[in-house]
Amino acid sequence: MFSGTKPAAVVDISVITPVYNNVTWIERCLQNVIDQQCPTVEHIVIDGGSNDGTVAILEEYARRYPHIRFVSEKDRGQSHAMNKGIAMTNGNVISFLNADDSYTSGTLQRAVTLTKDLPEPGILVGDLIIQNLDGSMSLSMPVSFTPVDHLASMLLVGRLIWFPANPSSYFYHKRVHDIVGGYDEENHYTMDMDFLLRAGAVCHIRYVHEIFGVFRKLPDTKTVQSKAEGLARGRSRAVWQNNRHLITRIDRLLAPLWICRFLLRVACNQCRLHCGKTGRLFRQVISSL
Repeated sequence: MFSGTKPAAVVDISVITPVYNNVTWIERCLQNVIDQQCPTVEHIVIDGGSNDGTVAILEEYARRYPHIRFVSEKDRGQSHAMNKGIAMTNGNVISFLNADDSYTSGTLQRAVTLTKDLPEPGILVGDLIIQNLDGSMSLSMPVSFTPVDHLASMLLVGRLIWFPANPSSYFYHKRVHDIVGGYDEENHYTMDMDFLLRAGAVCHIRYVHEIFGVFRKLPDTKTVQSKAEGLARGRSRAVWQNNRHLITRIDRLLAPLWICRFLLRVACNQCRLHCGKTGRLFRQVISSL
């Protein structure tokens, strides 16, 4: 099933939402993008053939809002759905928004502004609010963007940490896929981590201390289940092993330098959170959620 009208004449950002049987959250996801009031956004939803009422909501919203288009058909998993969505985009900048996540107020228009002068291929990264299983809120402030950052992470703790933890907190040029390819359709758990490793090797990275997204840790999501089953660390290591070729011999020789830079970034972020504007912004945003 295909539905939706012709996109706006000018599309700056293409938001892609892969979904399957998520009637609980899909309407809030669609409304979150609408509430951004960004006139140059298109919202593409790739539904895997839901049978729980998700499609009826998509049909209703696609009739009412011309920026929404959707496909509902059986697919081969989340990565396949993501690649299908990319093929449908008209924007120069891509973002993925899972059905149970959201953008903070004004994020899309801010991303349009910040990506206008971002060299291609580039990735714009912001901070992320994480809503934990117990309802508490934490702020994710990434420090790992490039292969040498991930090398430092692996040497320090043996796994990939403090990378952009959810796609609602980053935006990137569509051209990135022309260089590094699409999402690995054989990878059903860490496809975004794998993509960021490959993209970080070729992209200009712009990190801003602004809160872009909200990531909800829900009991029935793959992220939470993977961690509960004790599989998350092993999957993280597997992604690293598959991409170790991105590290050069010189990178390895300079590993102490990368570790120092990594730790300095962590320290600076903690100072911003507890003593600076970032902490005040975090408290202000969570009070409005």
